[in-house]
Amino acid sequence: MMRAVVLTLFLLRCFATASSQKIQTTDKLSDEQWRELEYLLVKEDWVKSADLAAKYLKEAPNGEAREVGLLRYMFIFASAGKVITGKMSYEGLEKTMKALVGKTVSLPPLVLTTNCMPPANKICAQKGESDELFSAATNRAGRNIHAFNFIQLEKKMDLTEREGRTVVVGGSIKAIATNPIKSRLWVIRLYLENGFIEFQGKP
Repeated sequence: MMRAVVLTLFLLRCFATASSQKIQTTDKLSDEQWRELEYLLVKEDWVKSADLAAKYLKEAPNGEAREVGLLRYMFIFASAGKVITGKMSYEGLEKTMKALVGKTVSLPPLVLTTNCMPPANKICAQKGESDELFSAATNRAGRNIHAFNFIQLEKKMDLTEREGRTVVVGGSIKAIATNPIKSRLWVIRLYLENGFIEFQGKP
């Protein structure tokens, strides 16, 4: 599981770097800044990684959209980790998440599949035409789910032949619902609308 986490974060940084090279913006994170955030996330230091992601978001208000979207998602993921480890209350999480509704997020690059049992740390698509994607983002041990991600694409697509491809998905946050019984088994349901899917690399 550690290897998978490291690979995902490596792909995240590669994607963010490639995106920022295509579109010149006022604000851009350096490789060193991405490495620092990667290190804290892999270490599962949720307090420091959430604080650092929040700091970078404030420092890069004019950053490239996908890079900023990735930072927002990392902030959400790390904040859920704080709840799982008892470093943040559900009340504090709900207050923090409220400001993100309407903002765009991008999930880290993950593998697309129609074999969705279990759905952990991959992008699940239905066979045939559908405009819905799903994923469950867990911690390293796979025992706690930081977020169930529900992505509503802008249009229906048949992704069956694209199975096995690495993709980046995201969209505008429609709602963030926390666990109603406030357990630490799972923390957030993240609902995205006007969703997109981008394919990484060659088929």
